[in-house]
Formats: sequence, structure tokens, C-alpha cells
Amino acid sequence: MQKIFIVGQWILLCAWIAFLVFTKKDIIDYLSPIPSIPFRVDMSVDGNAASYLAMKGFSMPEKWGRWSDGSRAEINFVMNPADGRSLTMVLYFDAIAGPQYRQTFAFYFNGQLVKTVDYTSPKDHTLTMDISGLIQETNHLVIKIWRPIAPRSVDPQSGDTRRLGIGLKRIDFLRGKDPPPSESSS
Repeated sequence: MQKIFIVGQWILLCAWIAFLVFTKKDIIDYLSPIPSIPFRVDMSVDGNAASYLAMKGFSMPEKWGRWSDGSRAEINFVMNPADGRSLTMVLYFDAIAGPQYRQTFAFYFNGQLVKTVDYTSPKDHTLTMDISGLIQETNHLVIKIWRPIAPRSVDPQSGDTRRLGIGLKRIDFLRGKDPPPSESSS
């Protein structure tokens, strides 16, 4: 009986792999599109990011958000191109930066450099990017981190070897001068 159960599990696993290979599905195919503007994406462990964003180069979510891990972090999302008129993307984040450690981020949206910024303080940063006219059905935000650093290299007591740079808390999508969505709308 146990052999039949194990064989059954293998058959299901092989069927799932075959489905993914033959349908050539990508993770972006399983995302929900950004539903309406204004809209907030919460990056915390209890947030809604997993439904709307495909991420690469980020650590697992934490209670407050998630850290980049390495020199490049990527976010993909689906949006109706008609919603791209007069559209602003606002990022709320912390940075691994300080008076003695300048951190530089370059933000690319759908292949176009939108902003390059330097930080010398670690907490509560807000970056507003006008992405009007750049929206496609599938969108790609790349954040290049010039100096990712492992907390262990600064504090030998830390066991954290991730190469951190930007700690993303949330992303707001706004139209024109719209105020950010309320906390309950995310």
C-alpha cells in the first residue's frame, strides 16, 4: 500500500513538471493584475505582494517588508496599459547606508533608467517615480544596488550573511496628485 502511495506521488510530481514544461508557463502568468489606481502593494510577510508581484533578488519577507539580497533586485507585475496614463510609482524603503557608508541605487523601469539616487541614512526613505507612458501589460522594475553589504561584515556577532541594500516596505501606484491609498485598501 505504501509503495502505491509513493508511486502516486511521483506520478503527480511528473505530471506537474510536464505541465509546466509543455505549457511554458512563467510565474508572471499566475499573478493577479494590479486591479485599480490608486493601489498599494504591501511587501511584509502578511502583505499582498505575492499576489501581484514576481520578485527576484529579494530575501524572504519579514514583518516590516523585505530586503534585497545581492547587487540586483527585480520586480515584475501585470497592469492594464490603459492605466499607465499619468501614473506615479512610490517606493517606501530603508537602506543599508550611513554617514560613513553611502549607498547608491539605480532604478530601471521596462529597460529605461528612471532615477539614480544616493543615500547616507538608513531609515524611512520615499522615492517617487513618474512612469507615465512606460506601462506595458507586463512590467519590469530593476533596482541596481552599488554596494550591498552583509551585516556580518559590519558586526561579527551577526550571523546574517545576506548582501543587503534596499529594504522595500511598500509600493503605491497613484494617478497624478492622488493621495496614497488608505491602509485598509491593500
